[in-house]
Amino acid sequence: MSRSLSQIPGGDSLPGGVDPLALLQVGLRPSAAAYVEAGPPLSLEEARAMLPAYEVQRLIGQGGMGSVFAAVQRDLQRRVAIKVLSPALAETPGLSPRFRHESRLMASLKHPGVVQVYEAGETAEGHLYYAMEFVDGEDLASRLRRGKLPLEEAVPLIAQVADALHAAHQLGIVHRDVKPANVFLSADGPPRLGDFGLALTAEQAAEALRLTRPGTTVGTTEYAAPEQLSRAHAVSPASDVFSLGVLAYEVLTGELPRGNFDPPSLRNPEVDASFDSVVLRALQTDPARRYADAGKFREAFLHAADRPRQQALRDQALRRKMVRRARVVAVLAVVSLVTGGSAVLAWKARREAETRRAAAEAAEQHMAGLLQFLLTDLRQRLEPTGNLGAMDSVLEKAAEHFRRAYDESGRTPEAALKLADVLVVKGDVIGVRGMNTEADALYTEALELCEAARDAAPQDTERALRVIAALRDRTEHRMASGRHAEALADARLMLGEADALAARDVDTRAVHAQAAAHRAIGHALGYIEGGTPEAGEEYDRAQAILRGLLGKTPNDVIYAGELAELDMSQGSNAEAQGDYPGMLRHFTAFHDHVLKHYSRDSNMYSHAAFRMGVALQKLGRAEDSLPYFTDALRIAEHEAAAMPGHKGLLNHVSWCARLLAQSYENLGRREEAEALRTREAEVNALLSAPGK
Repeated sequence: MSRSLSQIPGGDSLPGGVDPLALLQVGLRPSAAAYVEAGPPLSLEEARAMLPAYEVQRLIGQGGMGSVFAAVQRDLQRRVAIKVLSPALAETPGLSPRFRHESRLMASLKHPGVVQVYEAGETAEGHLYYAMEFVDGEDLASRLRRGKLPLEEAVPLIAQVADALHAAHQLGIVHRDVKPANVFLSADGPPRLGDFGLALTAEQAAEALRLTRPGTTVGTTEYAAPEQLSRAHAVSPASDVFSLGVLAYEVLTGELPRGNFDPPSLRNPEVDASFDSVVLRALQTDPARRYADAGKFREAFLHAADRPRQQALRDQALRRKMVRRARVVAVLAVVSLVTGGSAVLAWKARREAETRRAAAEAAEQHMAGLLQFLLTDLRQRLEPTGNLGAMDSVLEKAAEHFRRAYDESGRTPEAALKLADVLVVKGDVIGVRGMNTEADALYTEALELCEAARDAAPQDTERALRVIAALRDRTEHRMASGRHAEALADARLMLGEADALAARDVDTRAVHAQAAAHRAIGHALGYIEGGTPEAGEEYDRAQAILRGLLGKTPNDVIYAGELAELDMSQGSNAEAQGDYPGMLRHFTAFHDHVLKHYSRDSNMYSHAAFRMGVALQKLGRAEDSLPYFTDALRIAEHEAAAMPGHKGLLNHVSWCARLLAQSYENLGRREEAEALRTREAEVNALLSAPGK
């Protein structure tokens, strides 16, 4: 029966380099008693004498398990780190088999993100050792002590660590000690995951649960999963996911998630809210509620990091907001009222000369143009700088006017709907400014106003549609602000309202609302789960409804456009599930629609081409992806030059350059790839620069 070996004492560290204990303590930790009995470490002279095949250069570190030396393998002239089991511990029951087990586990993991073992053996004197990859750098814990990483470094690092851990999980290995001290940063490659001394196979994990003494902790307390601390369940890949979630939280925020902690985006404003649900799911107390393994975590994390997809979601919401014709009239009426100036004077002059009807039509036309300017041209100019205060000021006056009118009317349904219009548009504007809590309150108030108006006339189709529209507004906002579970609840409420309306009214708008609700449910499921068959089924339902509507009105560009956008969503969902042929099929349908309705030089085509490139790259068709990525980057560069500082456009340029570089690297075309990596770095520097 093997002993439980845990709770090691501390050790020395080399200043300014890799913590030697992070390498030294690769192996199941001895008890405190074993540590005391370990005796003095090997001297440099002893190591050189017993390892003649290596040029042993210096001692990297020492501790309770033995010593680690920097060396050069003589025959291959390869730099290595050699770990030698402490002679005094060689006779400790269970330690020698554990040491051999550890070296075999690490050697079985042929992954660029795992510290590689080259050789293992026993010296003539009977000392166990193994030689491993020498990582010239520092560990992540040392780096974090100097402050949190820039976001453009933090996101790929977390994904790379998850990828390395996934390689272990695929072989049935549970690491059990994922933490920053066991992640080694190198200047010439990806971060390396080391210290598999506590690692177990699934069978060993079940046996360890049976044999481990109650109250024994395996791993590092701050990063260990609850089941590692309580011994309530056998450890599993989900246990490593918890530790990975702690590491991700710390890398993104510079803090550990202790007590009642905030989501990462609230601790670091640079972190997009889309990461919150991924990290918080990884930190669930119940292992069954976490991602099953590091691969699932990585897919969800990269899904959240897909900046072009996030931007497309925001653009899609903005396009829909621009067709709110009733709101255009209501809001612009008050804008003219409260802002004054030549437009109002001209309107008054025309009113005196024309009939009331003609004057109203002219005013509405002018007002519609003004609101379009507010929500498109002016917004695009101000959004990169964060200066949307001018729009907010006008809309605040509008809200005050309609709130007063609502009270003075005796709170009639008509006045309630006008106030709801203004509150939604104001919510749109302050939501873009990042005031998500305040925006959510406005959408909620607008929904309550629409429900009150509907309840006053339950059979009124128009008022029922207004409730559905208000739910859709709040759903879209909650999706964009990372509140995906709440968005899913709203989307299901929206479907219930749409189903009830469609059951009693043949109005095609009710059927269209059903499609929108299924699509919203699919979006939320996709973000919560990181891509699921259930999300695909919701998208299928939405597409089936839209095809039926399009069959009745074949030239309806709105239905056709929404069908194409659903193919884009289907493609992203397929990607998250690893279904790359399905991803290509859906992205091809979206691409063909865009090619039919937009110019090859349009921003829309840039996004369609980019997605084609991603799908082809995922399928290993790097050569075929080149023209798509090239087109996407060419258009993105042109758009970004026309609107300097626009964050969304710069994000798109960065991603296009990055993935085009990857395709060139896959083809061995290093020179082209290096030029693109340089461009990506330039753009990322612009994205990281503080706004003016």
